[in-house]
Formats: sequence, C-alpha cells, structure tokens
Amino acid sequence: MEKEYKELCDWMKRNLGDKVAKVQISKRISSSPCVLVSGKFGWSANMERYARLIYTLICGAKLRVTSFASKLTLV
Repeated sequence: MEKEYKELCDWMKRNLGDKVAKVQISKRISSSPCVLVSGKFGWSANMERYARLIYTLICGAKLRVTSFASKLTLV
C-alpha cells in the first residue's frame, strides 16, 4: 500500500514543507482521511494550551505556538 501512495505522500510533504515532520500511510484510521499527531518529543495539545495559559498569566501577553514546541512567538 505504501508503494501505491508514495507519489501522493511525496507531493503532500513537498507542499506542506516544514509544517509537517513526515507524511505516511497508515491503517490506524478508518473513518477519516487523515490524522495529525504530535512528534515523539513534541508537545501534546494540552501542553500547548498550558504553555499559552501560563505565559498569558505571567506576562500578560498572548503566546502563539506556530509549531509544536519549536517556534513560540508573542502576539
């Protein structure tokens, strides 16, 4: 199955660039066309939410996480 969709995965990776770590085929899902997962050492959605909350409480500024644990920018 991976050979069959290799061109599609390559195309998606090229177009998404550094917004994704990798694109791969999986039998893990059955009712959705895709799934986004955090990396092995990346932040979970809850950790991102906590980081924004803590930063807002401490600094009074909003924090935008543009990529899981890699780019934090003030808004």
